[in-house]
Amino acid sequence: MLIVMENKEKKKNYIKPLFWVAVISSWIFFVFPLIWLLPFAFWVLFLIVLLIRKSDLTWKLLLFSSWSLLPLFSLVGGIGNYLDGNARLKGVGYPGFGFSNLDKEYRVYRSTSGCIFIGNEFFTHAPNNFMVKLCTTLFGYQKGVYTGFYPTPKEANEIVKTSGNALQYKLKEKEILFEVDNKKYQVSIDRFMFRKKEQKARLPEVQIALYKEELIVLKMIDEEQSQFIYLVDRLSGKRFCVYLLRN
Repeated sequence: MLIVMENKEKKKNYIKPLFWVAVISSWIFFVFPLIWLLPFAFWVLFLIVLLIRKSDLTWKLLLFSSWSLLPLFSLVGGIGNYLDGNARLKGVGYPGFGFSNLDKEYRVYRSTSGCIFIGNEFFTHAPNNFMVKLCTTLFGYQKGVYTGFYPTPKEANEIVKTSGNALQYKLKEKEILFEVDNKKYQVSIDRFMFRKKEQKARLPEVQIALYKEELIVLKMIDEEQSQFIYLVDRLSGKRFCVYLLRN
């Protein structure tokens, strides 16, 4: 009996050091993210051991480890941002053309954590994206975003062809200023080839088309003959999408 009790005490003595190793290594992973798989595998195995042993350290491991805390913060943050109307779908990589477009399905914008894939995005990005998509599916689009008709490039171009008119406008740096029904709009332009001041700059050709009371479609042809379609929320005046038409 004494030998059995001593063996149990030895096992208990090993548990606490392993507990701290699991907790500390989970946070070190964020300093050295490229080796995250090994400490995470150890953490999962140790969690299984604690569950089997029905140890009181189980909930403490979940409470103090980055593997569980950070996804929880990401989930809660996704809910909070959705309720505030500031939800984003998080990703990694350089933001290319069209990155700033409103997501057509979930009506949220995107954000990126940078060009380099670290490895911890599964714990910081995926839970947020899951919760944002879930909230949108269950409760509808977040407040403050455009919720009307969202045309494809082909559909938007057809709208301009069938009901478009030449637009009288002004340029202010990289913004286009115009009026519709006595309401002023100021829309940012992603690309415009300005010439030097001493040269005469040819203003881009712009056509405008209105779709119901919700959407403004602008078609711009710049100095390089590139054709752009801008979609603007008629109510808020905010541009939410830009397309580059392929010739």
